[in-house]
Order: sequence, then C-alpha cells, then structure tokens
Amino acid sequence: MRFWNLGRIPAGLHGDEAWTGLDARRVLSQGWIGPYVGSALGQPTGPVYAVAGLFLFLPDEVATIRLAMAIFGVLGIAFTYLAIREYEGPVAAGFAALLLTGSVWHLHASRIGMMFVSCSTALMAGVWLQAVAILRGTVASFALAGLVAGLGVYSYNAYPAAIPLYAVPFAYAWARSRGSAERGGVLRGVGVFAVAALAAAAWCSRFATAAGYPSRVAA
Repeated sequence: MRFWNLGRIPAGLHGDEAWTGLDARRVLSQGWIGPYVGSALGQPTGPVYAVAGLFLFLPDEVATIRLAMAIFGVLGIAFTYLAIREYEGPVAAGFAALLLTGSVWHLHASRIGMMFVSCSTALMAGVWLQAVAILRGTVASFALAGLVAGLGVYSYNAYPAAIPLYAVPFAYAWARSRGSAERGGVLRGVGVFAVAALAAAAWCSRFATAAGYPSRVAA
C-alpha cells in the first residue's frame, strides 16, 4: 500500500514535496547543507539526506522523493510493533502494527514527499528504545534511547510537541517501583536519557533559533 504507483497516486506535486527534492539536489551538489533549511518556512533536513541518498541510485523524480517517505512509514510500523511488544507482548504489538498499517492518515503521509511521516517514525523509535532501557535499566540503554529521542528533532518541526510523551513511561516506571533503590534507578535513567537527548538535539535547536526560523513561521 505504501510503495505501489507512488509517482501517480496521489496526483500532482505539492510545493513542499518539491522543496524536499530541491534540497536533496542541493545535498548532491553542495554536500552538507546543515541541520535546518529555510525552505517551506524552515524545516529540519534529516529526511532530505535520505532522499539525496536515493537520488544516488534512482532518478530524481516524484516517485523517488515519495519512496523515501514510504520507507520511513514502513519503519514507523516496525518500531511501533517493537515498542508495544516490549510492554504488552507480540499479540498486542501485532494488532497495533496492523492498525497503523491501515490508518488513513499514516498511509497518506507515507505516500507524499512531505517529511512529516518521519516525525512519527522517530518518535516510535525513541519509545521502543526507551521501553528497552526501562526494562533493562542499564546506563548504556538509557543513553541510546535518549540519543535517538533527541535526534528526532531533525525529522520534522512538529516533533518537539511529542517530546512530553516520553515522560509517561518514566512516570509509570516510577509509580510501580518499590523502594528507594528502584526509584533511584528510575531517576538515574531519566537523567541519562535527558542529557543524551538534549545533547543530540542541541545542534539543530541552536541553528534553527539563531537563524530566526521560528519567528518567520509565526509571522
């Protein structure tokens, strides 16, 4: 459903899809173009590099731009399965993945060249690794989860609005913990996760703020 006839369905080419392709061409001609660009009123460049990578092997056309987003969509389904499996097991995870597979909003977002489907993919990747970290309790697992969660800001502008969702599993882990040792482990995990996430997100956040893109979008 996400790969069939991408060049024709949906019909036409939206302006933001065109910007994705144009910025990907810039990557091929200039190399590194930074973590944030001013096109489409300002947006992160993470998915742009993915499109540029496909342009190395496939024609720089509508179908290729959309193919990158379709891949992000499929990965989002996989990460959703993995995240739910950590908490509820494979049966619930299978139903969750199936529901997302058939969701109209996700299917549509996966078939257009706008980059917002990468936002949900990045979020579910972070949620999955966060679940693994909470269950394992190791510093390395919390650091990896925080790193991936922080890298999500390079996916799409809406990602920061989803960051508070990461507090829910931590709050639940704190509520079900018994004794000061377990609570201390949760707090350490929160600290490691937050530091890693902030470190990963800092570059894009500073660049976007310094360039004045948020004020331009608001205007």
